[in-house]
Parts: sequence; C-alpha cells; structure tokens
Amino acid sequence: RFRLRWTGVPDTKFVGATNPGGIGHGWVKKRWIDRDFPVEEKESHEFAYVRALPADNPYLAASYITILDSLPERLRKAYKEGDWDVFAGQYFVEFDRQRHAVEPFKIPENWKKFRAIDHGRTAPTACLWGAIDQDGAVHIYREYYMAGLDADINAQNIHRLSVGEKYWFTVIDSATYSKTGAGETIHEIYYRNGVAAEPAPKNRLAGWALIHEYLRGTEKGPRITIFKTCLNGIRSLPSLVHDEKDPEDLDSRGEDHWADALSYALQYVHEGSSPAPKTDLENRILKLNRGSRLIPGLLNKFYGRK
Repeated sequence: RFRLRWTGVPDTKFVGATNPGGIGHGWVKKRWIDRDFPVEEKESHEFAYVRALPADNPYLAASYITILDSLPERLRKAYKEGDWDVFAGQYFVEFDRQRHAVEPFKIPENWKKFRAIDHGRTAPTACLWGAIDQDGAVHIYREYYMAGLDADINAQNIHRLSVGEKYWFTVIDSATYSKTGAGETIHEIYYRNGVAAEPAPKNRLAGWALIHEYLRGTEKGPRITIFKTCLNGIRSLPSLVHDEKDPEDLDSRGEDHWADALSYALQYVHEGSSPAPKTDLENRILKLNRGSRLIPGLLNKFYGRK
C-alpha cells in the first residue's frame, strides 16, 4: 500500500481483477465483497467492488457462454454468475448461506450447551458456543474471534461471555496442554481465569469429515446452523480450500481457526442429543411426585412404630 505513490499525482489508485477461488479468496472476499475491514483501516470508503460478468461483454463469443454453462454447478456459479460463496477448490462445498446461516433465536432450556476453543495469539483465538437439540442437530449461537491477545485476556473475555450458562462440555486445542518451560501451560492459564476445558480430539480428517456430514444434513435439513451474528464463521468456513499436496485435507494457510474449533466440538458431541422437552402433562406429574414424597419417619409414625 505505501508503494502506491507517483510524483505529481496526489491521489493514486490501484485496480485489480480476479476470479473466485484460490488461497487468497477469503482475503479478497472479506474486504471487497463483505466489506469487513480491520479497525486500523482508514480508507475503507475508498474500496469499491465492481462485479464483471460475462453478460456485460457483448463481444464474447456465444461458444464461450456455452462452455461456462457446461461447467459443474459450483464452477458455473463462480465464473458465470460471480458467486463468491462457491469457487474452484472450495473445501466445504456443502456450505450454503441460505441453509446454514439463521436468525438468532432463544435457545430452549432443555438443550445441552457446549464451548470449543482453538487458541492462538498471532493467529486468532476462536471460541464457539453451541447447543444441541433433541434430534442431534448443532446450533452455533455465539462466537469469540480475536488475534493479538495473551491467553489470560482471551480466557477472561470467554469467561465474561459465558456468565450464567452451564455447559455439557468445554474442549480446547490439546496443544495448550504442552509445557514449553517451567511456567504454566496455556490450558492452566485458561483454568486460572475461569475457563475449565478438556483436551480436544486431534484427528483433523475425522473432524473435517464430520463438518461435511453436519453441513450436508439429512432430508429434514442441515444438522448444523450458525447464527447470523457469528460473522467470522459465516465468512471463513466457506473460504477454505483443499491442500494441493493432500487433497483430503484443507490448506492450513487459510483462515481455519473457526473450522478447527468446530471440528473439536463435533468430534466430541458426535451422535449426542438433548432430552426431548417434557409435555404439560409430564411436568404436572413430575410436580405431583415431588410434592408427595414418602418419608420413612412419617410411615413409622403412621404405623405406630417408634
């Protein structure tokens, strides 16, 4: 940016052109399409995105349009329609903003809640709060996503956001249990600051497979939804791409911290569910039972025993 200068030209500009896809996809989409800028950006009003579609060029041969129409659906959407939510090399191809991003709702009291944490300092720390319903579907209702902070500050922030809630489990990256010297481990720092967590399962491919499965869902719908207030998850999850050297894995040079935390959670919660809510009749019976408990001492008195 600070090389963007020219003697005698007071207000220089730069112009770029690209297609959806590749390792830089998320970076481009975040700034130009989603207009999500870092706090230190002073020129966000200067960024302009111009969608250039094949239909805008009257000189394109009809055969080129035919080629685009012959592509698989996701490539066609990316290259012909300029859809930045789908692109070549996308890892989680099942992600669909219309299906998976939902308006926030009140979490029912009978749903089990959990937290999953992927710790980072230079890289962002990602913490996800989720709930699982009686059908086993997972609902991510809160996120914490922050880079450049020490472990104690991250833990304090997560603890503050968790006040008043009870969790079925909390898992954290197992690397936080490693000792690098005589001092505290990262896990111990979290514990000291109010966040008790167990080590997360560490099978990357198994975790990614579960994310694929939950995103795909069943005929009833997806098995995972994400509140629209979780902006970093909705932005980063569909931006991840395949690793060129290991197509089964995703490219860890991408922004995979949110996905890592989700992977930890799903490996822990897999096939779990919450109890179904009780009916009015069941609640009345439970209340009656609680009010008519038999006390042995009273029975002895009733039968004249001492």
